[in-house]
Amino acid sequence: MGPPNGVLGSLGLLKEPEDTVADYAARMIEDFRKNEINGRAGAQTQSFGNGTDCTQMVDAGSGTVQVTWIIDAPGAMDPCAEALRVMQMIEPELPAVGS
Repeated sequence: MGPPNGVLGSLGLLKEPEDTVADYAARMIEDFRKNEINGRAGAQTQSFGNGTDCTQMVDAGSGTVQVTWIIDAPGAMDPCAEALRVMQMIEPELPAVGS
């Protein structure tokens, strides 16, 4: 089931070919929280500071794959929970770390 009408601002998927979760952690990004998805190193970050966005990343191949979920209104839903849910669905299909 998707978000209610007018809530989802955007959903993005990005393959970063070089930077790993450890590389992002070393940059001391604000609101950076390490986690793990099925044994892969992962992390969540929020950029806007108002609870309307979240990026879930995992190591995949030589870099990371990132899912970003952005909503239009703070409090309408948890963008981190949604980005995590999408990542959990696609993670089994991602390339192994180092490949």
